[in-house]
Amino acid sequence: MRQSDDNLTDPFSASSSGRGLLSYGWRLLDGQRKRLLLAVLLAVAQSLALIPVPLAAGFLIDRVVTRRESHLALVAVAVVLLHFIHAGLYLWTRRLVIAVNTEAVRSLRLKLVERVLRLPHPVYVNADHGRLHAQIVQDTERVALMAGMLVDFVLPSLLTGAMIAAVLCWLYLWLPVALLLAAPVFILLLRYLARSLKPKVRIWRQSHNEHSGGIQRLIAILELTQQSGAERSEKEFQVRLIERLRATTAVMDWAKAKEAVTHQTLISLSSVLVILVVAQGLMVGWITTGQLIALYFGFTLLRSQAFNVMNALPHFVTGWESLRALHLFLEREPPPAYGGNQAVELQGRARFSGVWFRYGQEWILRGVDFSVAPGEQIALIGSSGAGKSTIVNLLLGFYRPERGEVRFDDQELGQLDLGHLRRQIAIVPQNPILLAASIRENICYGWPQANDAEIQRAARQAGIHDFIAGLPRQYESAVGERGMLLSGGQRQRIALARALLRQPKLLILDEPTNHLDTDAIAHFVHSLKTMDQIPATIIISHNLDVVRAVNRVLMLRDGLLSEESFVAGKAMRAGEEN
Repeated sequence: MRQSDDNLTDPFSASSSGRGLLSYGWRLLDGQRKRLLLAVLLAVAQSLALIPVPLAAGFLIDRVVTRRESHLALVAVAVVLLHFIHAGLYLWTRRLVIAVNTEAVRSLRLKLVERVLRLPHPVYVNADHGRLHAQIVQDTERVALMAGMLVDFVLPSLLTGAMIAAVLCWLYLWLPVALLLAAPVFILLLRYLARSLKPKVRIWRQSHNEHSGGIQRLIAILELTQQSGAERSEKEFQVRLIERLRATTAVMDWAKAKEAVTHQTLISLSSVLVILVVAQGLMVGWITTGQLIALYFGFTLLRSQAFNVMNALPHFVTGWESLRALHLFLEREPPPAYGGNQAVELQGRARFSGVWFRYGQEWILRGVDFSVAPGEQIALIGSSGAGKSTIVNLLLGFYRPERGEVRFDDQELGQLDLGHLRRQIAIVPQNPILLAASIRENICYGWPQANDAEIQRAARQAGIHDFIAGLPRQYESAVGERGMLLSGGQRQRIALARALLRQPKLLILDEPTNHLDTDAIAHFVHSLKTMDQIPATIIISHNLDVVRAVNRVLMLRDGLLSEESFVAGKAMRAGEEN
């Protein structure tokens, strides 16, 4: 493991090409492409429904007004029908677009959940969790908004604009020629504005995610903040994030305002150009009054489509940057510690053979050898920072040793399916994690098929059933955020019940009695001895009563592991001295 790797600090960093993003966006539409194609065809039909409107206006002037032909009612009915047809096609297109967009975003969110579940342990440990949460949730919303704007406004407007431009060209060739001559200047200016907006959006997006992550942090550590009287320093931290967001938002909004006024100016200039060209054509007799009206109405429609595209452009830039970040997160996956795929049913035997491991340049383990057999209970002791938790992380496959190997039932860890393996291992950490849910949901987390009898048996073995039975809602009682409605001992016993429920082949207990009183410790030791199927058990503990009850005591000191054959109490005192 290398702590300096960018993947360990920011899984969203680096860059991605535009072509790669387009390809990735197309892959997100897998299964929805036929529906999207139908939506595009309907958008074309929707555009065609508007084309006759300027022609009808010209016909009205040339035939009905000038020649006094009695087609006024017919023209009016035709225009009304065309608008109804346009509205119906719009609703049909919108329905398809909603289905395509929501399904694509659902697919993206599922991929993000799967990616987080596969997040390597070093990346998870080093990541800013609040920022990671904000980026995933908010970037997904921005991508969804961009996709909606793209299909709802940009695509139909471009198609409609192309159709109207063709009609204008048919009515009066010199008008589109004049617009095409001016187009390069307009396009270059718009491209410059879009390019100048992108970095400002990128910086704003980062500051927005940092602020959102900061609020999540504020809520998560509120109890610690109040206990420590750290309200002032936490407020100063939040003020810095808010101030940075204010500054970046002001810069981005000013850039958007300049872009918007430029769009409006260009459209106004193009309107003046149209008036000049059309007026010149009328004066020399190249077009009739009706054609002039048709050209005017046609250009008005074309201008409205241009407004739709330009109003969507800032959302498109923001969504594009968010899609880039999510694409990097999904595609830039660090290699896992192990890549095995053998699903082996464990007997419960685990072994370290000559394991060396280090963080950075500091060796934590130096040639560690030990094993634990099915049904055997061993204690692992040593001073703080000696490497006891590192041994647990290596057993779970979070890291890979630089030398030596970890084996289960004579199978090298690199050959095994880690997900299948971990479902046969249970761990009770020193500070257990509880969900903001009921006691039942916390006990059977990861084991949802458990029935009431199995849940209650595990709770009895953990010494928590009587307490739960005395609650008004018993197993349906809420535990609060991170188990704040419970004491430390109650949280630890619920975590122990969760571990025992799945009847693991290997049980790892990290300081399991930290929050327990003497009677609870005695019950805990008795439960370990009287389980129906005693798993191989590794206990990290400084409690004499617990250590005396195990088969063997292993001491970790200076990266070396030794088996203590003398009295457990003496071994404990030696471990505490170091």
